[in-house]
This record gives sequence, structure tokens and C-alpha cells, in this order.
Amino acid sequence: MEPESVRLVSFGELLQNSLCLQSSASAWCDSCESYQTQSHVRSVRALAPFLFIDCNADMAKQILFWKHHHKRLRRASLSKSTRRMRGSSSGDEDNAVAPLSPVSPASTALKTPLRCWLPERITIFLLADGSVHSVEPEQEQPIFESSLVASLDYQLKAVIVHAHHPDAQPDELGRLVQVKDTKQMPRNGLLVCHVRVPPDELKKAGHSAEDDQWFLFNDFLVQPLDKMAAIDLDLDWMLPCLVLYEHVDAACPVPVPPPLPFSLIQQKPLIFRGSALPFEPLAEDEVLQLAGIDTEFVLISPEKVEATGSRVIRPAQWALARLSCVRGDGDKQDVPFIDEYIAQEEPIADCLTAVSGISKSDLEVAHSKHYLVTAKSALLKLLWLVERGVKFVGHGLAKDFRVINMMVPPDQVIDTSKLFHLEKRRVVSLQFLVWFYLEERIQESCHDSVDDARAALKLFRWYDAHKQEHGVHSLEQQLERMYEKGEELQWTLPAL
Repeated sequence: MEPESVRLVSFGELLQNSLCLQSSASAWCDSCESYQTQSHVRSVRALAPFLFIDCNADMAKQILFWKHHHKRLRRASLSKSTRRMRGSSSGDEDNAVAPLSPVSPASTALKTPLRCWLPERITIFLLADGSVHSVEPEQEQPIFESSLVASLDYQLKAVIVHAHHPDAQPDELGRLVQVKDTKQMPRNGLLVCHVRVPPDELKKAGHSAEDDQWFLFNDFLVQPLDKMAAIDLDLDWMLPCLVLYEHVDAACPVPVPPPLPFSLIQQKPLIFRGSALPFEPLAEDEVLQLAGIDTEFVLISPEKVEATGSRVIRPAQWALARLSCVRGDGDKQDVPFIDEYIAQEEPIADCLTAVSGISKSDLEVAHSKHYLVTAKSALLKLLWLVERGVKFVGHGLAKDFRVINMMVPPDQVIDTSKLFHLEKRRVVSLQFLVWFYLEERIQESCHDSVDDARAALKLFRWYDAHKQEHGVHSLEQQLERMYEKGEELQWTLPAL
């Protein structure tokens, strides 16, 4: 346990230091011709209407920090409230820091509400030099050396909590308490969410309310929660994971970012040593409604499992290595407009060349012969297409978009692995589908993402035309025939 002599840091001060984080790194100095330590200070340009805060309470040292500050502030608050009631301090201090039930006499009898280290409200001031100052309700507003640009009052909106104690179960009030039967509790704990709901939202749902009401969300269980139970966490088994603060002015509109400019499509590559582009870029006045897409990935770090093989400790990490998009309609149908290789920022564990057709030299600035760009440049182009409502046709797109961490509206995704699939049957490869329905062969030597994107488009056109001409029942019959043929051939193409 940290000693009582250690200065108590407020949550607001910790947030302030995190927003304007100071760091140092070793960098090459041309004047000194040697590596020198450089300091960096992060500055803030504007205050956001929402603050999503990672509590970082996943290591023993951080957990101890949370517990120490929470209990010290709570002890001081309880002692102060007791003195106001009785004129002097009394009671067992050890009991003062013990977890309180949301309806226990200690929490309901005190005239002064107990303070929690996690404040219910906080004000953030933004100064002209890019620094910020956080002030809690009990603190005085500081005198600023720099001119004030803006200030916003934030209110605690939600807390996501990891209940990790093996004997913890929610009681009838939503508070996690110890129980003798631990069979109902998952081995690694569970995540619950405490959410504040304003009166106007409660009235819309048919409830009469004058004040905010907290609710517990625990899987399918949703029930009212006492405010003290929501924010005065028992850190022995309830660790905060994520905290959400929102601007208290409900009338304040959430800023909508402007549309991405077309200039993103015209960004220059990091390097291109060829004489002619391997694709024809989109024109600014070109209208595109449908695009075939295919991606290739490289392995950054393999999956790590326990020695027994029973549990995954760390999932495999992948990185986008090639992005290809071809036009799905218009006069230039099937002509690629994006075919880019992605320079890697981290060491590559495996290029999976047999599957991806990519080697390490393809992704290196010093050796690549391809149109090489940064991952940010490639993803911004995809996002530009998403913003304009372009529909993507490809094979296994759900996994591709998940790996590159991009949310594409479902009505803009046409996945041939789902179009040509029967429930509870295997997912068929693009290569087999093209051979069976189009009587063509792809991926004979290695994968080429432009060819795969074109093949997905052809499959979709076949599917759409067959559906319109013969109906859904005929499609189902075709799928049954395809599965029968695949099982007969054991899903390998016959030799030429």
C-alpha cells in the first residue's frame, strides 16, 4: 500500500496530465551528428463533446493507485461528513473505507454526500498555448497564465466495469456482492456497464422521473441502480475499464466532420519506380456505384496460446499489405482504379507468399517495384468511397473489414461468400465458385487481388442475372448442385 504521506492526485489532475502528455525520445541531431534526447508535449486544439477515458487499471501498480486514491478520498469525505453531523470525528476508520451498500445507513444518513475519486462532474479549460486545466466542483478555478480559449462542463455518463472477483454476483439493487455459489460467475469475470439516463429519455419510455437515473447493463439484465453503487465502486473486485464523460449542455450539437476531399484519391505514393500506373485513377466527375474489392494481408505476430492449447493468450496480428479496387459499372467496367501495396511500420513475421503473392521486398521503400503507399493513405481512400455510398463486392469482406478496423454499412457490402452459401454448410472458396459457375480458373499460380476483385464482380453479376431470370428457387437448386460437386471433388479443382 502506498504511504499516506504520498500526495493525493485528483482525477482531474491525472486527466489533465494525460491530455497534455509529456514524453521524451532519442532522435538524430544533424548539428551534433549524434542521437540526442528530445522532449515532446502534446497540445489540445479543441474540446470534444465526449471524453472516452481508458482507466488503464489492468496492472497491479495501476490497480493499487486507483485503490489508494479512492480509499483516501473516501475516508476523508466520510470523516468530514461525520464531524458535521456529530461535531467530532468518530467511528472506526477501517469501516469507513469498507464497501457500502447503496442503501446502507452510512451512505443515506450523511447530510454531505460522500466524494468519490471518480468525480461526477468536471470542468476542463482550454488555453491558447494548447494546454488544459481540469477542475472538479470542490476545487477553486485557477488563475491562468495564458488566455482562455474555451471551457466545457462534463458530466459522468457511463462506467464500464470489470467484475473480476470469483465470488461477486449482482444483488437485487445491481451491486456486486459475495455469494457462496460461484458456478454462475464466469471464470475470468464479466463486464457490466453503469449508464446515467436523463429524465427526458425516461419520460419517452413512459417513466415518470425528475432526476437522472442510473441503470445497470449486465448482458440481458437491465435494471435501475443507485447512484452511489454506480460510481462508488468496490475496487476489490470491481475495476473501472472505460469511463465516458459528456458535455452537460444537451443543446450543444455534436460536430460532424466535413466530407473527405477528392484530393485523397490523388495522393502521391511513397515510391513508384514503374513507367506506367498499374491502374487508372478515378476522375473527379466520375460516378461510381459499384466496386469490386480484394485485399491481401501479412502476419505481424502469430497467435499465442497457453501451453495446454486451451486458451488464446494473444490473437494473431495482421496488417494490410495490398488493396485493389476495380470499377463495377460504367464505361470502364472491370478497370482497376486502386492497386496499391502498403509499406509496413512493424516487422513482418510471415508474408504468406503462397496465399498473398506478396514478398517482403514488395513492401519496402528501398526495394519495392510497386505503387507503395502508407496504410493511412489506403484506408482514407476506402473511407472516401464509403462516404459516397459506393457498394463493395468481394469475397469474405466481413473478415477483411474487421482486420483493417473499418465499419462499412451493411447495405454497402455484397459478399459473394454469403451469396453462394447454404446454412450450416461450409464457406466455399472464390476459386471453386469461379470454376463452377463461370467455368474459369483463377489463382492457378498465386493470388492476384485485381483478378480476385474482378472475379467477385463477375460472380455477383451471374447471381443477380440468374435470380432475376429464374428466381430464388432456381438459385437454391444451383447451390445444392455446387455443394454436391464440391463434396464429390473434395473441394479441389480437377486437373486440366
